[in-house]
Amino acid sequence: MNTFFSSNPIFMGILTLVLTILLVWCFYNLSLVLRNLSYDSELMQSKLKHLTSIGLFALIIGILDQLISLYSIISAIEEAGDINPGIVISALKVSMVPLIYGVGIYLLSFILRMVSLSFLNSKRTSEAI
Repeated sequence: MNTFFSSNPIFMGILTLVLTILLVWCFYNLSLVLRNLSYDSELMQSKLKHLTSIGLFALIIGILDQLISLYSIISAIEEAGDINPGIVISALKVSMVPLIYGVGIYLLSFILRMVSLSFLNSKRTSEAI
């Protein structure tokens, strides 16, 4: 857990904001379906496509942070010369946290989209009967 907080706070904050937006977007649109407010099946499916776009944005932010961190690590090694390999491995471990967080948000967006689409399809079939 300490590694999570020692990571770049700007990128981790952006990723947490993206995760919040993803969850709010998903549950807001599903609540519209539950309340039958502006329920159009094709419109809801197009809105649910945005879930994976939001997740992809989180993945790209994680990759960007990883690349910036790797560049900083290589620059520090280049300036210092001989560095203990344990320090390098520790820096690589810390630089991987936002990437793992971004991949997790991306996977969550896929799972939320699949669950939402199956919920939407089951609601459509129950209304057709």
